[in-house]
Amino acid sequence: MSLVVNAISTIAGFVYPCYLTLKLLKDHHSRTPAENVQLMRKMLMYWAIMGAYVGIESLTDFFLAAWLPFYHIAKVALLVYLLHPNSNGAERAYQLLEDTFTRHEHVIEAKLDEVKDHARSGAQWLASEGVKIARRSGEQVLAKGQQLVLSAAAAYQAQQQQRAAASVGT
Repeated sequence: MSLVVNAISTIAGFVYPCYLTLKLLKDHHSRTPAENVQLMRKMLMYWAIMGAYVGIESLTDFFLAAWLPFYHIAKVALLVYLLHPNSNGAERAYQLLEDTFTRHEHVIEAKLDEVKDHARSGAQWLASEGVKIARRSGEQVLAKGQQLVLSAAAAYQAQQQQRAAASVGT
């Protein structure tokens, strides 16, 4: 049953809204600019909510599905509520999301800056270590190449000495 409900969930939550978005973008010339803005605003709100929904769901889906009976059916009902034009569900959910985001935006921005700083210093460290590794590897390759050249030269010299000794003996 969950396979069927997941298929319905995917169709209701992504395939049909994707179709509506493509249709909205394709047929924009058949509406007034004000109508386009209103419809596009609704779809952008929907996709913003879906982004938050997918992020939360990816962290909680396993646990909720195991603990809540009819979880998948409730998920489909939520998607229909968010998308249905008469419910204004996406607008309501978006308003909640926007209010929450506005209240915590400075904390989110500070954490993103912190993550960027850590990523930058991590990338610098990796680059530094990469240069060290490349230099060591290059030195090892050069040393090995030098050994091979010296070994080949010694073998060539020994071979020449044997030829010289053989030609003197004849």
